[in-house]
Amino acid sequence: MPIDVLSEIHRQMIELAWAVEPPPTRDRPGDLRSVGVSVRGLDVAIPVAIPADLHEWSASTGELEDRHPLEHAAVHHAWLERIHPFVDGNGRVGRLILNFMLLQRGYPPAVIHVDQRPRYLRALRSADGGNHRPLTEVIARAVSGALNRFLIPNLAGDARLVPLSSLAAGGPYGAAYLRQLAIAGRLRAIREGRLWLSSRAWLNEYVGSRDPRGTRPRAG
Repeated sequence: MPIDVLSEIHRQMIELAWAVEPPPTRDRPGDLRSVGVSVRGLDVAIPVAIPADLHEWSASTGELEDRHPLEHAAVHHAWLERIHPFVDGNGRVGRLILNFMLLQRGYPPAVIHVDQRPRYLRALRSADGGNHRPLTEVIARAVSGALNRFLIPNLAGDARLVPLSSLAAGGPYGAAYLRQLAIAGRLRAIREGRLWLSSRAWLNEYVGSRDPRGTRPRAG
């Protein structure tokens, strides 16, 4: 990832926001940080070290070495956040670059939801201390969630067995409720370890067995 591309991404992402509420420094969108900042839980780079640190980071982004692609993305995401090259907007830029790296390796984007943010921030702090496993797990779970929520439902046919979370995406029932139905035997499903699988066809069958008021029709 060339440094000038990184700066251009920051400029495009932050320009409108800074036009309304500029930072207290004289930094412009896309400018590398010229002042010291304090980021809770992270030991960020001092301004004079940012160009050299970014050059090293940039040269390393394309080399997997012996890492799994998800671990590689986690390492470089944490590394960029630790450099903290801009006075503001580092998290947004960093997560966009993270997803770009994932897409390059054939993975869907990792969407970090609001309720996952505390765990994500703890994982970033662990990565800053040299332990990248928690952050890799957070990213892996986010990628898996994207597969289940967006890709599998669109690619799988009606008879294809998919996780209940995939069936729940965009539908009237949540994954937890579908799991209750599966356990009770009201929704046809197959259990593989801790994972319940069902299909769109079986879900439609369950929906068709209910009247519009949500009660099961009487037999006979």
